Amino acid sequence: MKDIIKYSRIPLAVAFFIALLNLPYGYYELLRTVGMVLFIAYGIHNYKNKEEAWSYFWFGSAVLINPIFKIALGAVLWKIVNVIWGIVLLYKYNEN
Repeated sequence: MKDIIKYSRIPLAVAFFIALLNLPYGYYELLRTVGMVLFIAYGIHNYKNKEEAWSYFWFGSAVLINPIFKIALGAVLWKIVNVIWGIVLLYKYNEN
């Protein structure tokens, strides 16, 4: 499981950077769904490893990106959040 967690971070980071482009809405819906599932997995992984601050970050990110109860931030703010998530994912990949 640890390898899946680690190696899923690079493709997800790339997907968030690709989301900075103007793409069809379906891409963002897919990204929200995949991102939410992986953020929950990251949160559980960090919680089990006694990294509570990171687990709160990932669970909060899952709530923010969830595709069911959408939070409207506006295009510019979403792009900023996508860059932050991409950078954090790359940081966490290199950290472990």
